Amino acid sequence: MKSCRIEGQKGIYLLKDLIGEGAFGQSWSAEVVGERETGAWLVAPGPEVGGTVVMKWARLSDEYAPSEQRAFLNDVNAFTTLEMSALERLAGLSCVAQVYDYGTVDILLRDGTRHPAICLVEELLKGRRLDDYLKDEFGSGTGDEKVFGGIPAAKNFFDLAARLATTARAIHHRGVIHGDIWIENIFVDDSGQVRFFDFGDCAIRDTTFLHSGAHAAARSDEYVAPERRKERRHGRRSDIFSLGGVFYYMATGKSPPRPEPDIDTLKSGVVAGVETHNSKLLQENCGIADIIARCLRYDKDERIRDADALLEEIRLFSSEQPGFDDGANGKDCVECLLSTTIPSDDLFARMLRIDAARLKSRADDMEQGILEVSGTHEELVFGMSAYLSILRQGDCFLARTTPRFWSRHNMGINGRFLSMFRLLAQRGVIVRHLMLVCDRDKRSSEARPIFEAHRAALAHSRITGTCALEFTCREVPEEERNAWMREGRWEVCYEVSGSKTKAVQTVYDGNNILRSLRFIRESGATAVRHCDRMNKDVAAAEPLEEWLNRA
Repeated sequence: MKSCRIEGQKGIYLLKDLIGEGAFGQSWSAEVVGERETGAWLVAPGPEVGGTVVMKWARLSDEYAPSEQRAFLNDVNAFTTLEMSALERLAGLSCVAQVYDYGTVDILLRDGTRHPAICLVEELLKGRRLDDYLKDEFGSGTGDEKVFGGIPAAKNFFDLAARLATTARAIHHRGVIHGDIWIENIFVDDSGQVRFFDFGDCAIRDTTFLHSGAHAAARSDEYVAPERRKERRHGRRSDIFSLGGVFYYMATGKSPPRPEPDIDTLKSGVVAGVETHNSKLLQENCGIADIIARCLRYDKDERIRDADALLEEIRLFSSEQPGFDDGANGKDCVECLLSTTIPSDDLFARMLRIDAARLKSRADDMEQGILEVSGTHEELVFGMSAYLSILRQGDCFLARTTPRFWSRHNMGINGRFLSMFRLLAQRGVIVRHLMLVCDRDKRSSEARPIFEAHRAALAHSRITGTCALEFTCREVPEEERNAWMREGRWEVCYEVSGSKTKAVQTVYDGNNILRSLRFIRESGATAVRHCDRMNKDVAAAEPLEEWLNRA
């Protein structure tokens, strides 16, 4: 098709060279040789005459019969037409490759006839595809022998992950779902900016899932969310799944694991994969595995909900809280929030004042030395993990819990909260955790995985040379523990930083589901007495591993 002349809605193009071809599509470089008097660019201003663009359209499989090929192209054309309004909404976003125009190209079918296919005219990006960028920047070896085995430093991983999440956030805020995010559809330009492209390819991907046969059945792209295959539709959380696959590649240099319905099996598989291919990264920051696993959850309703929440997770585990420094007081934080250029009579300014009033109410509670966090399971786990992440080297976290605190419905067996324990210990925070247990717990299908997750955390701390993590048990008769749990006499946590102490109390409903967390400032003799008692309880308890090994 080289030197073929194609007319779009606005531009006139001359095909030059085939620059890429896969199972489902092909890309050609093309010169802009003119403009039509009618029509308009999807993005203005369009490319200049004499400039170079990329033209893309579907590629047919020889395994299809001519009738199937026609049906396939008809479906691709229909999906692409629906995507046009989405592509127009991305106009002006610097984090995406702009789609300037579209036209049609006649494709040869197996029976010798031709059928029209919609082709997209896209900006020619200058830079490197993500997989090439990662190999160049973080690979080992030289020349053609260079191999990428994962980003070695957590700081570099989080920096790139935040840029990717920010790009997805910008796209989603325009009301657009990419639908086909993976390492070959992400570009890092010459300035270092991450840019997504191939938005039209999501139409081809959806069409592939519509058709049966060997071609569709052979589709094994681990970056595609499970619901895309089953329901032929996608949303923001489908893009989050795909980002999780990209993050896994960034951590290991390998394709992500196949979708796994069980969240604990998935988490273990992610941890094992990163440990095998890039153990240094996991040893430096175990929270990376949590972020990846929560993106890759099989059930979309259990995944990280959107790109904003993903950015919060990245900040949580990377300790990056943009906008404020450690010396800022509450007033500084509020003033920073309100220091905006939005005109005072703008509707968004009115919305901001409502949010500020809500924050002021929360600040008033904190000034009185008390804060109650309630809400969904997700809000409680994130809130507890976030407020725990503020501790620094030399601080102390003391926790006295029961197995119900760690159930899947509460803090989670092997999730973010336990990972935060490990991460704090790596940072030099003293973490002492005492669990009230009974003998039956060792054989319980619900409690035993909790203990094994804690034992694995201890093993990880030894590998990383961390000595600040301590898990102990106090065994009591089950009836006695149940009575203490009913009376709320046991579970409490203390965060200690210098002379400042904060207690954390748990509130459960009648089904032992955690409903709220109460943060209470303690001072003077009361704080000293409570912490001394907690430390004595820990000292008198039995190390977790010894208790598990005892018959």
